[in-house]
Amino acid sequence: MKIKNETEIQLMKILYKTSGGKSTKNITSKRAYPIGIEKQYYRKLKGFFQPLTDYVNKYIDENMEQLLRGDSKEIRLDTIPGDSFREMLFELENWLSVYMPDISELPEDSNNNVILVSLAKTAEEAKKFGDKEFQKTIEKGIHINPPVSSQWWNDMRNSWAEDNYTLIVSNAKNYVSKINALTEQAIVNGMSPSKLKEEIKKATEGLSDKHCKLLARDQMGKLNGQITEAQMQEIGLNLYVWSTSFDDRVRDSHALMEGLLCRYDDANLCSYDNGKTWVERPAGAVRLHPGQDIQCRCVALAFYPELEAEMENVPMQEIVAQDETFGNPALSTPDMVFGTTPEIYNFTEEELKEINDNFEILTDFITNKGIRKYVKNTFETPYLSNNSLKAVFVKTLPKMEKPYFVFTKGTENETAYYYNGMITLLNQRVFKDKTAPIHEIIHAFSELNRKNLKPLSRDKDFMKAFNNDYSKLLISHGGKEKLLNNDILNLYYKNSYEYLPIIDLIGGKQGKNLLPLIRKEDYWKNNHDRVYDEVFAEVGQAMFDKKRSILIKRYFPESYNNIRKQFSLFLQGRL
Repeated sequence: MKIKNETEIQLMKILYKTSGGKSTKNITSKRAYPIGIEKQYYRKLKGFFQPLTDYVNKYIDENMEQLLRGDSKEIRLDTIPGDSFREMLFELENWLSVYMPDISELPEDSNNNVILVSLAKTAEEAKKFGDKEFQKTIEKGIHINPPVSSQWWNDMRNSWAEDNYTLIVSNAKNYVSKINALTEQAIVNGMSPSKLKEEIKKATEGLSDKHCKLLARDQMGKLNGQITEAQMQEIGLNLYVWSTSFDDRVRDSHALMEGLLCRYDDANLCSYDNGKTWVERPAGAVRLHPGQDIQCRCVALAFYPELEAEMENVPMQEIVAQDETFGNPALSTPDMVFGTTPEIYNFTEEELKEINDNFEILTDFITNKGIRKYVKNTFETPYLSNNSLKAVFVKTLPKMEKPYFVFTKGTENETAYYYNGMITLLNQRVFKDKTAPIHEIIHAFSELNRKNLKPLSRDKDFMKAFNNDYSKLLISHGGKEKLLNNDILNLYYKNSYEYLPIIDLIGGKQGKNLLPLIRKEDYWKNNHDRVYDEVFAEVGQAMFDKKRSILIKRYFPESYNNIRKQFSLFLQGRL
């Protein structure tokens, strides 16, 4: 669907030049998903179905004896229902035809249909939310408030409302069909009243809270995705950055797309270099746009370089080439390097208060002043102020045996060894990488949350995931380690920050020290299985670093998804 509005584009160009023609250094800006409107729609769906289920339950209760007895003593052996059953079918179907007529049976002026009017209102609320988010992100990107005419909206709203109305009627009819079939079986087979009630209750689950939630999530995700795509394409944008909802419900095929640049004209492609080159999406990744897949809550983020190129009438590649900060973390601001770190789990206000209170208590017990200061600074830094990360720290440390806050070398406590890594880093004065303490915290997280009597890093599923990731990397380079190493080393020399964990872990898998300045010469040789511990810590660390996470997911997707699930389960108290 290409909806390019030349009038709006010209207006934006005028506003852009008037504002001085300056864009932000952030490539994208977060766009929220309308979770509140999804919940409202869920409640509406429950309300639409409630009269139907109430009607069936009341009718069954009031006519159970007549329905099961039929019209003669022989009815239990007769496959033809009695008059009482036929009467129920007639009344039920007649009632449904009045309450929810087919879309083709509605009058031309459908404003009198309560359900259809309510659906259109829900769509309008989603559009209002989408306009606000769209204007906010564009204004943040190029500092102008975009004109919005949305000539496409009336057709989209009516189509969505009618499709959802048809879906609701279909669900209701399926429910009635199940009730009809169940009651006929009860008559023919001599089913007891209690058994019939039990079967009807099971059938009613088809219109249950869970079903309504799934339906609301699916349809709101689709509408939100359609609105976003139309908004972007109306002002000439074809590129977007994929953003997931960062919770435990995100499917692996969608998690693989997080942070990747995509294009609306081809859902099979993505870019790792801000649009300079395009390649096939990662293996196993979804081949649709955000919101199009079943129950997808992902969103598309405006890609500012393309927007700026549209405003300046030059190819987007030239905009990226002229500005060295695009795709080059070493030259960009901290926000550009790390981005806003994603939440793995969304806490309630009460839970957040408890986490923050406990964080202050725990850090006060750290005896080494340098470590205490650095840990506090780490979590208070804007691009690392992540509640999920802080919760991991708060929930992990109390599991350590005393003296788990001493942070001294030579302790007999096995688990405290990992935190000694912070002392080493502090002594070497290499705390320039703000995520360094996270690496040590995740080592402890793995060690202290054992599975099958082993650290999470030595769990067979995780080790299998990393081995699969490495095998695919090796296969993509003809099965030759030398070609793989040369390729990654060349990328590392161009961008050492982002590729540091990649080259380190590839060397670890091979038992080679590819980065002598980072590891001691015999680090991997002394304990080859140590690579799984480091993979767990490096990949987990990258989860809280926007730029590194994109590459980690590209090179080690199965490892990333495995660790992400472990974090999610832990934060929910299910690990």
